[in-house]
Amino acid sequence: MSRILTPVSIAEHALREIGATYWHETGAEAPKLKIALARLDMVLDEIAGTEHLNHLIPIQLSYPLVAEQAEYDLQSTVTPDVWMVRRATLIVSGVEQELTLYRRIEWDALGDRLTREGRPEGLYIEQSAAGTMRPYPIPDDDYTLSLTVQQAPIDATESDGRLPHNWPVAWQRYLALATAYDCGRGPIAQLPGDELRRLRDDRDDAKFRLLARSRKENVARPRHVAYRDF
Repeated sequence: MSRILTPVSIAEHALREIGATYWHETGAEAPKLKIALARLDMVLDEIAGTEHLNHLIPIQLSYPLVAEQAEYDLQSTVTPDVWMVRRATLIVSGVEQELTLYRRIEWDALGDRLTREGRPEGLYIEQSAAGTMRPYPIPDDDYTLSLTVQQAPIDATESDGRLPHNWPVAWQRYLALATAYDCGRGPIAQLPGDELRRLRDDRDDAKFRLLARSRKENVARPRHVAYRDF
């Protein structure tokens, strides 16, 4: 079975990639390691915030709606933090009813969104730190939502990078390469252009293959991906 690395181990691999530490050393220097962990955390945040990743989507969450309550702070009431809501349903008498996830322009077009009460038909969720959720209409009774969410990645810097990450092992090489590229552009080293291009190409190639294949759901059927001339 493949070894699951801690964030600090991934950061150390990244530092070896750019020659900031070497194979015979027992560990990286603390200041360099701190910077590498911070860059790894940024890499995790960026890809989790821009891609649909099934490994960050847990089983549906139940969330209560309270009569006459118009706003809900998702980030303070759901653990782990919710970055994106992919699907929402209202559970009525044990049956799920699909809710509309409004875009901002659609939400603003609802002239009675601040006053109308009734059984919710949709949700507007702000892309903000609080992740404020607003149902429409405002609930006229207590209801239960079922949410399919993409959660936030771990904080790679927490506990000095020694907590387990929540990513498949197939992503570990990409994370090391992406962190190495970031660190080699100035934060730790200033690599020559050809070395940076090599790292960038290796990083991008790994990401392409992972997004094409690794993020698919684990079902027994052929994986169809776009053609690429390697």
